[in-house]
Amino acid sequence: MNNSTLSVVFYILLCMSNYTLAQESLTLVTEKDFKPYSYFENGQLVGIDIDIINEMAKRIGMSVSINALPWNRVLNYIKSGTVDGGFSAFRQEEREAYAYFIEPYIHESVYKIFVVKGREFNYNNIEDLYNKRLAKNLGYHLSSEFDKAEKSGRINIHEGDIKDHVERLTMKRTDGVIGNVHEVKFIIKEFYPTFEIVTLPKPVKWHS
Repeated sequence: MNNSTLSVVFYILLCMSNYTLAQESLTLVTEKDFKPYSYFENGQLVGIDIDIINEMAKRIGMSVSINALPWNRVLNYIKSGTVDGGFSAFRQEEREAYAYFIEPYIHESVYKIFVVKGREFNYNNIEDLYNKRLAKNLGYHLSSEFDKAEKSGRINIHEGDIKDHVERLTMKRTDGVIGNVHEVKFIIKEFYPTFEIVTLPKPVKWHS
């Protein structure tokens, strides 16, 4: 992807140590609470990514077992070779040291800043976010310019659970939540359907 990309892509990772083309079955892991991509509903693992993986397995005649876990455990299982692979993950250099990233990517997502309606602000570049209180998912890596702004204290970025961030937004305890458009809209629809939360027009440029 080139430097002008305004979205992030998610891949399937296959562990280097135990994957072979001769396999007829795979054991994969993924995030257990990443709505609407992978989550539990009535005890069943469902979501967009689950449907994609199952359809892929069906078309190529391969059996796939999917386990949903906390994200750090997903990465640890892939790195250690405990499983054959996992999804959905950003493509990062450190992960390429222990996993193959399979093309094409599983889905592409746009990330934007969510704010309370009536509390919108201009966002065209990083300087527009100076002195703002922003929140994002724990462990999600922003661009180097975000890193520099955060380390210098120009932007206050809080990490944690995205649902908690949306709740803080409704209480006006944060200026904006940076998140996957589909994920955050799913949370708003499920938990805060009557609360007016909107997105700023310009997508956020994320590391992919």
